[in-house]
Amino acid sequence: MGIVPGRQDRGPRSRSSPRERPGCVTLYALLTILGALFSIVGAFAMAALYARGRTMFEQALQQQGMGLLDLDQLTPYLGAALVISLLSAVVNLAIGIGLWMLKNWARLAVVVLSTLGFVSGLVQLVRTSDTFREAGAGTAFTGLPLPIIGGMLVAFAIQAVIIFWFLVNRDLFD
Repeated sequence: MGIVPGRQDRGPRSRSSPRERPGCVTLYALLTILGALFSIVGAFAMAALYARGRTMFEQALQQQGMGLLDLDQLTPYLGAALVISLLSAVVNLAIGIGLWMLKNWARLAVVVLSTLGFVSGLVQLVRTSDTFREAGAGTAFTGLPLPIIGGMLVAFAIQAVIIFWFLVNRDLFD
């Protein structure tokens, strides 16, 4: 069999040849990096707001409709929440950069974390639906409204497609 003129060889890629990053990976990497940067800025803003004074922090909570929280009980958890938020943001930043560079470990991280998010989302959907059903017992209310369920199903479908794409296209990553 000869090579068809004008057609590129689609054989296995050598490590020395430059690869082109698919547009969907570029978009996913950029959104992951952007989300991580916003998380870092948000964590530092929360820390700065709390450091400036308790009254400013209480005012910010009241503006968000959370004025009934007791800050004495909340304070020990704020530090842990900030550390967890920063660690999560740094991990997401690393994943975004890894995707940009087409690293296999970043692809695997996306698959694992997206799968965990998918499963936990399904569990949360069932638990929330059961809670709504119990709260509406004895009434005409039977559970979550259909538009909410439809929106969640669309989100699950998108997440499933993302997981599937990263599983199927492993040959694009080092």
